[in-house]
Amino acid sequence: MIEQRLFQSEADYTAMRSLLITAGADPVLRAYCTVGDLDWWRSIHADPEHIRHAPLWFVDGELAGFIWPNHNNADLLVHPAHREVEGVMMVWAETHLAAAQGDAPLAVTTWAITQDAARVARLAARGYARTDTYMIFYTADLRQPIPAPVLPPGYTIRAFAGEAEITARVDVHRSAFHPSRMTVEKHRRAMASPTYRPELDLVVAAPDGALAAYCIVWLDPANRFGVFEPVGAHQDYRRLGLARAVLHHGQRLLQALGAAVAHVYAEGANDASTALYPAAGFAVTDRNYRWRKEIGRELP
Repeated sequence: MIEQRLFQSEADYTAMRSLLITAGADPVLRAYCTVGDLDWWRSIHADPEHIRHAPLWFVDGELAGFIWPNHNNADLLVHPAHREVEGVMMVWAETHLAAAQGDAPLAVTTWAITQDAARVARLAARGYARTDTYMIFYTADLRQPIPAPVLPPGYTIRAFAGEAEITARVDVHRSAFHPSRMTVEKHRRAMASPTYRPELDLVVAAPDGALAAYCIVWLDPANRFGVFEPVGAHQDYRRLGLARAVLHHGQRLLQALGAAVAHVYAEGANDASTALYPAAGFAVTDRNYRWRKEIGRELP
């Protein structure tokens, strides 16, 4: 029997993370969200209580799937043994999340990688259309030798120093993703999340000590992979190879921790990212496309 309710407690969050670890063993489902991604999404949301809007589905008492809602978009996260709940989840999204801008029809969006034939077929059957918006899912093989990071003279890579330099850490993020809504409080929340490891929050320091680039690496030890999210360089330190260097350093740390692969996402339209990641040893695994369904002016 399928039951649905909204998020209630941290026990639900534990179950959500457990579902993603199980799904992480599936190379298709892994592309949608990992435990590190979920911790990051929760941490950086403007509303710390946003998670309470997340609907959960249970099959015979076991968490089978949940949606991370974001405006009119629904990220569908499912247990590999319960793919059948995706149809019910789509109906919920169409009913509860459909929104419009101006005179446009009500619409809802979600995502599907091209290798996920089951989801693609289900979306098409429900009247969704694939848009031209996509994310590129990259993979690096950590079973191969990884180049040592190459830095300009005087630059160093190290772990972020924590509270003592959190303002500087946020400043470099805001510069890298300008305009950015990152705040000190959001980064503190990320640091308090279950998957966060201080030694994998990496920064590149300039010769004068200023933070010039950074990345956070999220390790899933059960499935032996890591995810880079986010990766960036301060606008004053672009084109020095710093982001590539910190990616190589992060890969070497993951390799030492027993990870076999690393993943990272890039927007398909972001030329800088699509040049950076192959240069740092990542190869394209798939594309994750946004799908859109017009609901009309009336909700179903």
